[in-house]
Formats: sequence, structure tokens, C-alpha cells
Amino acid sequence: MDTENQIFEFDDVSVDPANAQILKAGRPVAVEPKAFRVLLFLLEQRGRLVEKEELLSAVWPGTFVTENALTREIALLRRVLGDDSKAAKYIETVPKRGYRFVATVTVRDYSSPTSAKGAEIGPAPTTKPAAGLHRVWLPWALLVVAVAILAAGLLWWISMALFTQEPRARQVTSSEGMDIYPSFSPDGNTVAYSSDTGGKFEIYLKQLTAGGHVVQLTSDGTQNIQPAWSPDGEQIAFHSQVKGGIWVMPALGGVPRQITPFGSSPAWSPDGTEIAFQSDTPRDLSAMSAVSVGPSTLWIAKIQNGERRQVTQPNVPSGGHNSPAWSPDGKYLAFTTGSLTKGTALWCVATDGSDPKLVTYGGNFYNPVYAHDGKSLYVAAVRGATNFGIWQFPIFGHTVAPLGRKIYATLPAMSRDLAISADGRKIAFSSVTTVSNLYSLPMSAAEPAGPPVAITSDTRFRKANPSFSPDGRRLLFDVFSSDQDGGVWISDANGANANLLLQSCLEPKWLASGKEFECFNGVKPEDRDCNAQGCVLLDFWKVDVNTATRERVLRLRQDGGFFSMADNGKRLAFTSGKSGTPNVWTVSPDDPTPRQLTFDRELSGFPVWSPNGKYLALEARRGDDTYIYLMQPGQEPVQLTTARGDSWPNGWSPDSDKIVFAGRRNGVWNIWWISTSSKLEKQLTPYTDPNHFVRYPEWSPAGNAIVYEYAENRSNIWMLELRR
Repeated sequence: MDTENQIFEFDDVSVDPANAQILKAGRPVAVEPKAFRVLLFLLEQRGRLVEKEELLSAVWPGTFVTENALTREIALLRRVLGDDSKAAKYIETVPKRGYRFVATVTVRDYSSPTSAKGAEIGPAPTTKPAAGLHRVWLPWALLVVAVAILAAGLLWWISMALFTQEPRARQVTSSEGMDIYPSFSPDGNTVAYSSDTGGKFEIYLKQLTAGGHVVQLTSDGTQNIQPAWSPDGEQIAFHSQVKGGIWVMPALGGVPRQITPFGSSPAWSPDGTEIAFQSDTPRDLSAMSAVSVGPSTLWIAKIQNGERRQVTQPNVPSGGHNSPAWSPDGKYLAFTTGSLTKGTALWCVATDGSDPKLVTYGGNFYNPVYAHDGKSLYVAAVRGATNFGIWQFPIFGHTVAPLGRKIYATLPAMSRDLAISADGRKIAFSSVTTVSNLYSLPMSAAEPAGPPVAITSDTRFRKANPSFSPDGRRLLFDVFSSDQDGGVWISDANGANANLLLQSCLEPKWLASGKEFECFNGVKPEDRDCNAQGCVLLDFWKVDVNTATRERVLRLRQDGGFFSMADNGKRLAFTSGKSGTPNVWTVSPDDPTPRQLTFDRELSGFPVWSPNGKYLALEARRGDDTYIYLMQPGQEPVQLTTARGDSWPNGWSPDSDKIVFAGRRNGVWNIWWISTSSKLEKQLTPYTDPNHFVRYPEWSPAGNAIVYEYAENRSNIWMLELRR
């Protein structure tokens, strides 16, 4: 059926095939190209049953896809159109067979106006603006430029949606552990990546042919990750988690040499003479792990002698600076920023540090890469609970337009670590999944009394922040999920009788009565003068466990997270980046003015009150490592742990002597405690694999158990073949 000159209308929806546009209530609705084609086909066949096979053949001709792809597009259409599968107004499901478009449709024909010959167009005469107009010319000019960029971005989006085929995906590796951080050889026939196949992360090479050979490149056991192939194919740069810094070695094997003593995420300049990198190091390899939120900055080092220059300054722009990627002309770097509570953002900056430009925010962005022709930017992102994928943003000149489009959906896995081939035809990425559950470690006299036991068992993304009731019989905890069951959950201490208690609230903490708890959620600011990315309001609630009714006890007018209570909720300690670098602050419902406790220049945060309310355990960053410090409010913090790696406190023993924490030593996470009196440290869990992590240990009031989050990461390398 020829629909080129037709518009389909039903209810308040208008579908324009010629312009690939959907309007609902007069406003454009953005959908993926495949979803648009599904809707158009159903409209063309309205009123009759369209079998699944017929629909798959029409929308994905010559391509093998499962019914899951069709189901996903139907669900997307229903969401944007305001339809319901159980009471369908537009798209009716015929169980086990297919779909039927059931709404009454009006078809309106129109003709595109033909262009008449006009006057010959020559150059416009040069004139000077009239006196008095120079004050208003610049703002209007800037507005015209902004509108032109947005218009060009919209035209680009439509053209790409109409004429670009969905990328073809194929799996490159098939590890049961973690294969991550791909990088193409210059000829695009081999990929370098990191793998924990042998128990430690090492660098491997794999040919991209059927039955392609795999060659192990490093074997020193120092957790080598993030390989990056040089443009001439002669060298591979990488980051060593144990030795630290950026290293370079021959691509066919040999002795590595250190380029920088700090930093990670190496990216070669187009001419191969320099490497851009971020100053911070990766600590968490999970699917949705945060990028650096501390004062990470971007640097450039010369390959020949390691001479370094700093590109960005701390918190300019705000947050940690991560994952630099060179533009093809070598003049700009794309990168992401991360903060504790504001999510991440996508930025570009000139390589001399000038002209930083915000591209977009609203979601979590990871590992941008430029297209080989410099006309677009690809980035992995999570832009909603179920909106996982890879996005493409157009570039006009050196301006990246904020109107991006998703080219590939990856749910339930998360795409990370993008790499693009030199010819621009292939994108490789890590497809990462994380399975997280709560475990309970039996304890006796501060010693493990048995192996850890799982007390939850499902595949939702994360279970975090467990909190024991005062009598130790129940648990509250956070669940993060792509389904409708995310929120605060409650269960018995052994995990039995688990139920969703409250949605849209975070970090639950029991109050002394055992009948109530406190949690918080973010609030959209109503101040129109407020910068959309920079404004944060947090509401704290007292919630009844039995009825889930809640009462607001505090509104905090600044960013914050990782709260700890003392004196039955009368004192709150938390981490905030308001002063630039994350530091420890306190606030009280009785005195809602926040006060800064620490003034660290690197990072000081994640405070935890002792049960007696006298001390705070906190985490401080020193170089590539983090350590536990102990402080009394009003006094200087005192360092407790000294081991290299990471030490992240979360709880205390009931007698306020021992701090229980998640510790990473030589790339492996375990649960530890350290005594504040004797300074003795003890490892409590027996984990040895680098593809897992532990978080949020909480000691029971009776001291007989520690509950914590245990998660296993799985990842393989996948590749997209981009098609026009």
C-alpha cells in the first residue's frame, strides 16, 4: 500500500509516514525506527489479525530475529501512545498468534507542493546594523544558531530513522566470567580485550573470523585492563590495577613500559603520538557501576617521554571526568562526568582545555567514541529504568547536537566500553550483566561461624543498603529493578516473607521503635531560575512499617547521598559535592541547615555513625587508593586502614569497636573488619574471583550475623555492524 501521501489519525494521534513522525495531542513523540514501522504496518492492515510471522517478515525482512524483538517494539508503542495491553484501545494482542489494530482510523491524503521557479538568488548586500541595534543582535544571533543546530539535528534524526538499517549484532567472545574493554586493531580484523579467564585480568587478542584464534598478551597477574590499540597497530596501551598508571607494550607481545604513574582509560591520539586518560581508576566493573564521582580530571601524555599536561580542572565541569575519546581531527575530547546524586552527563572539550560544552544529561552515560568521519558521536547509556542501549548524536562543525537517537537496545544487559573500527563500520562493546543478592554471614565473637548463605535469590539488578530492625528479626533493603517492583523491601532476617513495602524511596534506616523507618527521595525543583542539572532537593520521610504511611521530616536543599543516622534520626551525616569535592556534611530535622564536617581536597565521604553515636567512620581517597578514617565531629579524622586498594565502610559491631567494610585487595573484593582500639584487620569472606563484588555490610544488633550485598558480573564482547 502506498502511504507516502497519507496521514493516519486516531483519537489525538497523527501518524505521518512521509516524515516518519508521530504526533500525540499535537506534540512529536519519539520512537525507534523499528517501532514506527511496526505501527505503520498495523495501520495499513487495520482491523484484521496480523500474524507474528507476517509482521516480523514485513519489518525485519531477511533478518533472523526472535519474537522478543517484536514484543519489545509493541510495548514501546503502547507506552508512548497511552495504550494498555489488558484493555487495548489501539493495539490488541491475539494470544499466541499476533496483533490487531482496533481503533477507528481516519486517512487523510495530501500532496507535496511543487516548487515554482523563483527569482535568481545572488549574494545578499552587505549592510551595517542601524545604531542601537548592536545590543540586541548578539542574543538573537545566538538564538538563531541554536535553533539551526536543533533543526539540523532533527532533520538528521529523521533521515537516519528512515534510511539507516538497524545494526546487525554478533557475539565475539563467550566467557563464563568477564571479557571486557574491547579495542579494534587498525585493520578491524582483530580485537584486544581484558579477560579474567585465568583468574586475573589479562590482555588477550582475538581474530574476528570464524574460529579465530585467541592469544594471551600479558601474564603478570597485575589485573591488566582497558587495552587500546595504537593507530599504527604496533602498540597496545593498558591500565594495570595493581601496578597503577598507563602502560604500553608491543602489540605482538613484549615487555611493557610505564607511560604515566597514575590514571586509566587510555585513548590514543589520531596521529599516535599522545594518549589521553583520566586521573582516577575504575573500582567497580558491574553493569551499572558509577563512573568516577571524585575529582577525576583529563590528562594527555606524550608517548615518547611520558611528558604530561592537564586538560580539565577539578569540577570544571562539575563532577569526575571520565573516559576521554579523541575527535578524528585531534582537536577535541568527548568525555562523561559523574556525580553522587546528579547522574552523569556527556561533554566535549578542546584538547587545550578550552571551550567545554555540555552535550546532554539525564541518565547514565558511558565511554563515548567518535564516528570515523567525525560527523557523529556514539555513547552507551541508561536513560530510564528499561532504556538501555547505544545512542548516536550528530555533530555539526564541532558542536554535538543534543538530539540523539538510540541505534541499539541492550536490555537486560548493559553496554559499556565502546570501541569503533577505523573504517567506522563496526562498534564493539562489553555486554555486562550483574546478578546481585543479599547474603548473611553467621558470626560468633567477631569471627565467621560458617559460610555465607544467600537470603535473597532473583535476577533484579541490585539489592543494597540492608538495615536490621532494633530487635534483629527483620530487614529493610533497597531493590533496584527494571520491573515495577523496585523500592524499599522488608523481610525476616533470614530473607523469608520478603515483600515490597514502598516505592520511590532510598536508603531505609530503622528507627528505635521498630515500627518506623526513615528514607529519602529526590524532588524536582520548582524554581524556574534553577539550572536543570545542578538543582537538587531531597525529602526525608518517616514511614510506618505496617501501613506505609509517611510523614516528611526534612527537606534538604543540596545534593547528598549515603546517609547515616544517629540519635534515632536526630542527626544525619551524609556525602555531598556542594563544595566541589565530595565531603562529609551533617544536618538535623531540628536544624535543617547543612554543615560541612570535612574539607578534603581528594574525597572524604560515605560516613557511618557508631552505635553509641560518638564516632564517624568514613572513606577518604589518597591517590589511587581509598582508606578508612575515624573521626569525632569537631576533630580531625584519623587514618585506620593502611593496605593498598579500597576500603569502603558501611557498619559497626554492636559494641562500637569494629568497623565492617567492603575491601578490595589485589583486585578482589571481600568483607573485612578493623578494630578502632587495636587497629587489627580481619578478612571475613573467602572470595577470590575478580568478577564479583561485595557491598553494604551491616552487623546485626546481637552481633551474630553480617548481611551484605554479593554480586557476580558476567560480560562478553559483542560487535555491531553498522549498515545504511
